[in-house]
Amino acid sequence: MAQALVVVCDVCGLPAVETVSLKVAARAYQKDVCQKHLDEMIQGARAPRRGRPRTKSAPVLTGTKGAAKRKTSAKRTTSAKRTTSAKRTTSAKRTTSAKRTARKKAS
Repeated sequence: MAQALVVVCDVCGLPAVETVSLKVAARAYQKDVCQKHLDEMIQGARAPRRGRPRTKSAPVLTGTKGAAKRKTSAKRTTSAKRTTSAKRTTSAKRTTSAKRTARKKAS
């Protein structure tokens, strides 16, 4: 004997057309609804947006005293690396070149 699975509406008990997923207060719910209740839910609904939710913008301040300046992040450049090698003194260069000359003479 065959068995059939009939999903019924969680609100009124009629056969369900759709299973709807809801998120309320960081909790996920699923509800089986009939066509009548599905139409009621869709009536005032909006499509979700991708990305971060939009926030209200801060009020625009006029004048220079109250206006907040935008902070920019400092970027690292290759010049910072160059300055460390440029700090080498000439005496350090002389000692390394003297060592090289001594090695050449020894071999």
